[in-house]
Amino acid sequence: MCDPALLLNAEIYRTIYKEEKIQTPSKPYILFYYLENGGRFDKKTVWNFAQKNNLDVQYVTGNACIDNFKKNFATVSEWLRLVDNAEYVITNSFHCCVFSVLFEKKFAAIKLNGLNSGMNSRLESLFEMTGCGERYITDTDFKILDKSYSVDKDFTLKKESEEFLKIALEENNHKQKEEMH
Repeated sequence: MCDPALLLNAEIYRTIYKEEKIQTPSKPYILFYYLENGGRFDKKTVWNFAQKNNLDVQYVTGNACIDNFKKNFATVSEWLRLVDNAEYVITNSFHCCVFSVLFEKKFAAIKLNGLNSGMNSRLESLFEMTGCGERYITDTDFKILDKSYSVDKDFTLKKESEEFLKIALEENNHKQKEEMH
């Protein structure tokens, strides 16, 4: 079963933020969505890359992240809009990678290390099943951001997951009807 976020398309997710009055950054930007996980990624390199490319950085993180960079804390709809409108997305979050793929963004994933390194297999599965190829970045090499990719929007696991859910719902409905008689 694929992650449920992959079962809907980008247009459906866009409806979540389209009706809201959300202030959008006026200058092109990199979305840097970083979950604090004890990683060793040099965050300053994101700002260096942004400066070289005349971009701002929209840094979104959770409350546990303590550093000296200006942060944004986004609602779900604000976060979706930030991902969708970014020039580039750099993240260590599986779900941010999912939405980067859905919104067809230029993106890169920061490999997790230490206790969280086992989570990298989720990213690798995402890269493989959607056909976007490996998208890892290091704090010294940002070339992957400009590497193009095409996404198989109807990848096999998505179809299998949809079929599984359809059968499960039909069986549940049938079972409920039997219990009513």
